[in-house]
Amino acid sequence: MASARLHPAWAVVKGKSPAEPPAEIKRGTRQQRAPDVAVVFDKCRSKLHATPTIYRLPDGRYLLWSIVASLPEMERIVAKRLPGCQVDHIEIEPSFSEFHEAAIDVSWWLRELAPG
Repeated sequence: MASARLHPAWAVVKGKSPAEPPAEIKRGTRQQRAPDVAVVFDKCRSKLHATPTIYRLPDGRYLLWSIVASLPEMERIVAKRLPGCQVDHIEIEPSFSEFHEAAIDVSWWLRELAPG
């Protein structure tokens, strides 16, 4: 079951803005836009999307949310989405099935623990 292998995860990093890279990054025949960045992380509207999401924290650092299977996968996502940034902290939360078994709402958990 996928929910037993997938975990919400987040990383706090510092460095130059991810909005500074070129608007398009070419990879083979595909083109990808630079990541969008929310100006300030707002706990009230925080949601974990299926794709990695980057927020600017009030202190100037960045928060990257993602859904991953492992710590090495999260480290690869951070390196790809925020190249050259220094990782302050990475946290891999319990799996989605563990949240379900404990009757804990994942969205509530992430809003309560989010730095900011």
